[in-house]
Amino acid sequence: MKPEPGFLFMCSGDTFRECMSLSLFGESASKLGLVTDAVRQATPLFLLNFSRRTLFGPFYAGDIPQLNKVPNAWAGHATRTKGRPAAPASPAGEAT
Repeated sequence: MKPEPGFLFMCSGDTFRECMSLSLFGESASKLGLVTDAVRQATPLFLLNFSRRTLFGPFYAGDIPQLNKVPNAWAGHATRTKGRPAAPASPAGEAT
């Protein structure tokens, strides 16, 4: 049996706990097509915490990728980096 290719999501130290507590990984809304094409229930998912340089997984999708599955997830802070001010919070957080 051929192994299923995996998919890598990333988070920061600020968003890691939220990813784990919600069992939710995210990507920008512009990448929804990429995620929906690549992620199936059998696809191994990995989460890279780039702040700690630590890789977690494999995880498996419990549902199909969706835009704004949890509308207030990450509250617009998914891509904030140190030294850069936070973007105004969007109700959706542009997460898939």
